[in-house]
Amino acid sequence: MIQNNKTACTTQLHCNKALSQVEIEHALTLLFNRMDTIKADCGEKFPLFSPDTQDNWLLSKRGSWAGGFWGGWWWLRAKVTGDLTAKAYAENICHKLAPQLATSSINRSLIFWYGCGLGAQWFGDSVAKKLCEKASNVLASSYCHALGIVPLGVEMGGGPQGDERCTIDSLASCSLLLTKFGSNHNKKIAKQHAETLLTLCCSKHGTYHSAINLVNGTLQPQGVAGTWSRGQAWAMLALSQAAIYWGEPYLSHAHAAANYWKHTRPLPNAPSNLNKPNGPADPSATLIATIAILQLGNRLPDESNWRIYVHQQVRHILSNTYFTGFTNNEKQKASGIFWGNCYNIANNKHALVECVWGSFFLTAVLSVLGNKISADEI
Repeated sequence: MIQNNKTACTTQLHCNKALSQVEIEHALTLLFNRMDTIKADCGEKFPLFSPDTQDNWLLSKRGSWAGGFWGGWWWLRAKVTGDLTAKAYAENICHKLAPQLATSSINRSLIFWYGCGLGAQWFGDSVAKKLCEKASNVLASSYCHALGIVPLGVEMGGGPQGDERCTIDSLASCSLLLTKFGSNHNKKIAKQHAETLLTLCCSKHGTYHSAINLVNGTLQPQGVAGTWSRGQAWAMLALSQAAIYWGEPYLSHAHAAANYWKHTRPLPNAPSNLNKPNGPADPSATLIATIAILQLGNRLPDESNWRIYVHQQVRHILSNTYFTGFTNNEKQKASGIFWGNCYNIANNKHALVECVWGSFFLTAVLSVLGNKISADEI
């Protein structure tokens, strides 16, 4: 299903209004209630995705690369609400992530930063902290000095050539684990990995490739820079983290990438791929991009204008049919479903789904806009 941009909001004036605190609280309540429903449906397993608004979850015993977002979502709820039951459930999920330490994939960083790092950061959880320290060390041990990167790895979709390639989607979480929970040695690896990946993926006018491969003995960027929306958004998140830790030139690059995003994707339901304008949209990419913009904060010369822009983008998403219950226009459907996530469900078939990482980022953006957390905590 492709959403028509013209019907996303009732009026352009409505879309341009900043969200009120009451509206933010309402949206968060819908999301938190949705968490309870998903929890009841999945039992002890991890929810991966559910097609559009069907409420029919594909479950996983280990959680794959998205398992950490399920735990991260509960840590976030506990932080925002002070709910001890939510905190206890996040702790339970955190413990179940431990076996993923042995998985040969840089995507371990996504699992352990969101699934454990937030618990260690916000609550001082000792188990979460130890798992993050172990994850930091296994990532550092997989660093390839010859290539200057932590490779993608052969598991979680990396394939036989996984040790000769890397993708940008895990760069922010990898940097966070290596710097926040690692030794000085790990911190140096974080900087070198980021420098190699961001340098090779950087194209012109703020655009970024989403992957690099070893070709004829040299790492080279793959695909067309800036066209895959979520890949560009992940690059923006990585640039924000790099700017926070290492300053220039990453701050200037981050600003350029944000400007490119704003000019090429004026509405949050832009195509998943700019080269396929009639293909599925991917509002989840906008949420990742807005977190990156909020993380830059006062490092941007026009911070207030960017914050207004984020408000407008998030209002557009909430008022769109990709999120149910906010406008009461879809009373026949369960509320709090965010199904604006373009996902490869099988054999390179992409569809819009509800998934935990998309709902996590929507909750995170709302929590920042509601002044409940700081963006650089995500």
